[in-house]
Amino acid sequence: MRSNESILISEHSTPSAAFAFRPVPKNRISEDALAQLVDMIVSGEVKPGERLPGERELAQSLSITRTSLREALRRLENMGLAAVRQGDGIYVRDFRREANLDFINFQAGRGAALEPQLLLGMDEARRLMSAMVVSLAARRADASDIKELRRVAGECPPDGSPELLSGKWDYDFYLTIALASKNRAFVCLINTMKGMFATFRPMYSHLDEGRRESIKDLNLRLVDAIESGDERAASAIVEERMRQDMEDLAKRAQSPEKRKSKTRKAGVK
Repeated sequence: MRSNESILISEHSTPSAAFAFRPVPKNRISEDALAQLVDMIVSGEVKPGERLPGERELAQSLSITRTSLREALRRLENMGLAAVRQGDGIYVRDFRREANLDFINFQAGRGAALEPQLLLGMDEARRLMSAMVVSLAARRADASDIKELRRVAGECPPDGSPELLSGKWDYDFYLTIALASKNRAFVCLINTMKGMFATFRPMYSHLDEGRRESIKDLNLRLVDAIESGDERAASAIVEERMRQDMEDLAKRAQSPEKRKSKTRKAGVK
C-alpha cells in the first residue's frame, strides 16, 4: 500500500471495494476533496448504492476538517452524485441518471475530460434549446428588445480574440435573447449555464475556424430574423450553424482508428 494513501472499507461494501484517498492540499481544501470524490464516482471506483465511510473517517483520510468535508459533500449532493441521509450515511448515486448541470459545470471548469457522448448530447440539447429560444424571441420581442439585441450583437468581439474566448459575450447575447423570448424558465436556464459559456467557447471557436461567416455577422443576421418576426428563419440560422458544430464534434469524438477507416473507404471509392 502506498504510504500517502489511506484505505477505508465502507460498512456495506465487500473487501474488494476499498476506497483509496489522498491527503488534500490546504490551499484548495473543499475543491480538491470534491474533485477526488467526483473522480472516484465517475471512474466507477465507488459504485452506485455504496455507502462512503463516515464523516470522521472520510475527513481523516483526506486530511481535512469535517467542516471542509461537509462543504464538499454538500456540493457533491447538489450535483446529484450522492445522497446524504442523516443518521444513516452518505450513499453514492448513479451519476449517469442523477447528475445535473452543476456536475457538468464543475467538470468542465476544472478541465476534466468529458465523455464524447456527453459532449455530443450537450451540443444536441444546446441546438434544440437555442432554436426554441430564438423562435420565441422572434414571436415576442418588442422594440426595446430588438434595440438591446442589436447593441449586444454589434459589440461581438472579433473571432478568436481573448474577449470572445472568455465566453462573456456569448452569455450576454443568449441572455438577451432569452429575455426577449419572455420565457423566464429559459432565462433561469441560461443563468444556470453561465459558467459553461467560458468553458465551451474556446472549443466552439476552434470549430468556427475556416468558416466564411464571422460570429458577429451570423448573429446580426439572426437579429434581423428576430426583428422581422420570422420564427422559421431565426430557428434555421441557429440550427444550421449548430448542425455544423455537431458534425465537427462527432468527427472529433470518433476514435483515430474509425477516422482512418473512413478515410481509407473514401479513398477506395
